[in-house]
Amino acid sequence: MGPDTSDVIRFISDRIGDYEKPESLHKWAEKAMKELPSCKYALLGRKSSSMYLQLREDLKQVEKLEGFSLMEKLQLAFIFSRPVSDEFVQMLRDAQFGISQDKEKRISRFSTEDGSVVRFSDHKNAVKNFEGVFCRIGRKRKDRDVQGIKEEAATAGNRGRRRGYQQEDVREKAFNGPIDYDELDEQEWVNPGFPVASVKRVKMEYGSSAGPPSTQAKINVISLVTHIETIAMYFDLDNLQNKASLAIKRMKDSGENKTLSVKKFNSLIDALLICIEENRIRRNETSIPLKSILKHLQLYLIRPLGSEEALESISQKIREFENEDDGVPPNLISESLTHLLKAVGFYNQLE
Repeated sequence: MGPDTSDVIRFISDRIGDYEKPESLHKWAEKAMKELPSCKYALLGRKSSSMYLQLREDLKQVEKLEGFSLMEKLQLAFIFSRPVSDEFVQMLRDAQFGISQDKEKRISRFSTEDGSVVRFSDHKNAVKNFEGVFCRIGRKRKDRDVQGIKEEAATAGNRGRRRGYQQEDVREKAFNGPIDYDELDEQEWVNPGFPVASVKRVKMEYGSSAGPPSTQAKINVISLVTHIETIAMYFDLDNLQNKASLAIKRMKDSGENKTLSVKKFNSLIDALLICIEENRIRRNETSIPLKSILKHLQLYLIRPLGSEEALESISQKIREFENEDDGVPPNLISESLTHLLKAVGFYNQLE
């Protein structure tokens, strides 16, 4: 980490600790340059695009950051979708973090030992947040930003020849290397009335523009089943995972665009939560921590599908059991989510 970015990374890290989904590093670079008086990049008159590229490089070796806790390093790598080294992954596992990576070596899922912190993302370049607000990445500003990088590189080169000033490698990389256009440009896009949702995996269909979205919207069932499959994979619920995969395949083969009303979805979630609560057990070696399964259901099933009522219900349960150390039998979760699959129309396909 260079001295020009150490204060910036600290500035950013102190503000993203509670975020659960990837953020735009480019926008955070802009914010730091505007609000951090000691930012040397701003004092030297350099552009935020240059700062952004340097931060990308620094976060590739996040384990080498000095003055940051392991959790802070992990959060930085996850929130800004940076690939991490095998050495860093081993450090995390030695500290009892649950870690999964995608094929690009980015952290796709992590959890603390007690399940109190759980994060998950497929790190889509087109889906980023900024300060917790959902953004869609587009191309509108691409040419302007790339041109700014080129102009800065040219200006820096001239200044270096005149003054013997040695420029950093980041400018050459910005000019000659590949530009990640998806990361460079963001346009704010908000899904009205719903929490952040993945554009590619979730489809909301409104029955009428009159009336609140929470009662009029429909949930795409294939998205619901996909989220169940993800939870099954995380907790190694092989039987549930196979059934969810089969349901997805049969729906795709049929070409059916099946939907479920939010009202019915809320009822199913209420029943699921009652079942989990009434069958919780003392935590043991084979049980799933109650806090962990509730958090996963909240983050990877309910929140992406956009039901505010169901989100409030499970958030209340999480608060209710935040000081408990109960567990849930894995078979109970597998059977309960299988019943949910049947309730949305897959009884004949799964029997």
